[in-house]
Amino acid sequence: MNLTFANILTLTRLFLAPIVLALAVAGTPLTVSLACITFIAAALTDWLDGYLARAYGQVTDMGAYLDPLADKVLTISAFVTFYIIGIMPLWMVLVNVIRDFVVTALRNIAEERGTSVKTTRLAKWKTALQMVVIISVLFLYWLSITDPGFELSGMVLGTTTDIVSILYSKLVWWMLLVLTVYTLITGIDYTVRYRNLLSRPIMSSHQIAVTIATVGYTGYLPVAPGSWCSLVFMFIALITTGVADVWFWFCIAACALALPALWAIKTLQPSWGPDPGRIVIDEAIGMCVVYAVPMMTASVWYIVGGFLLFRIFDIAKPVPASTLNNRTEAWAVIADDVIASIYTIVVVYCINFFVQLTPFALKTL
Repeated sequence: MNLTFANILTLTRLFLAPIVLALAVAGTPLTVSLACITFIAAALTDWLDGYLARAYGQVTDMGAYLDPLADKVLTISAFVTFYIIGIMPLWMVLVNVIRDFVVTALRNIAEERGTSVKTTRLAKWKTALQMVVIISVLFLYWLSITDPGFELSGMVLGTTTDIVSILYSKLVWWMLLVLTVYTLITGIDYTVRYRNLLSRPIMSSHQIAVTIATVGYTGYLPVAPGSWCSLVFMFIALITTGVADVWFWFCIAACALALPALWAIKTLQPSWGPDPGRIVIDEAIGMCVVYAVPMMTASVWYIVGGFLLFRIFDIAKPVPASTLNNRTEAWAVIADDVIASIYTIVVVYCINFFVQLTPFALKTL
């Protein structure tokens, strides 16, 4: 793996994305200001990594793949944050996410056919507009935290009465709306430009197996693909925190993914080996199992904690996961991640039990 300094900056942008989310969701003046600063730093790496790569001849295939991905992860993290704190409606988040998914799918189809999808001028402006809007909204959110009379969420709930708050909340609403519409236009532009890629059968059975096993090519990420796949499902859990009985839908998802995952893994094992890093559908199922328990989706902290613990247990592979990891059957590839999920759930419940017990124990002393 050719890891240049420009690539390290791109990876830094990837790792800063969940930090921005966690800081902003914490909702204190300090954490929100840090979220804004962190996002600005991450946005600057988007310019700096490209400049360094061109100036010092460090343009690599890895960088060309990671750079747009890092932009998507960073911006989607911000949109998820805005949804969680109540200043961006879900439909806007979904439009932005689906657009990025469609463009990424077009790129993957083009790569499979020996061609490429070039970044358009519209898309470059879209990225710049996203950065400006997100930084502006984070700043306005910081204002709403520092001034108790300043309200932003009223634009969604329709409860704002203070005239200054109304003006600012409407400003935020229109900024996000314009950004979403422009993002949709760029997605349509890509689809029209590269419609020839969709004029013949998109996937063979082997390509379908690859798409399933790698969870939409997430498994091709050069660094920690299992962790990034898990992070995607953490974002899904964060977006759906307000959905009634969302844990039940994660349970359904885990069951629904099981058979396609078994087929995809079994199909690819003869050419890829027993359990290559590119296969990440097992992590997807494991995360669904984690969130298939009501308490695990009860708050942002349970969701994030579940993700972190799952990654620890999936990497450490305590017994019996370590035994299953030595087996080559397709079911064993999935089973060791399910074991990691069970460990995660048990540990979270134990921590929750002792946290609740502590005040009672202190009172009896």
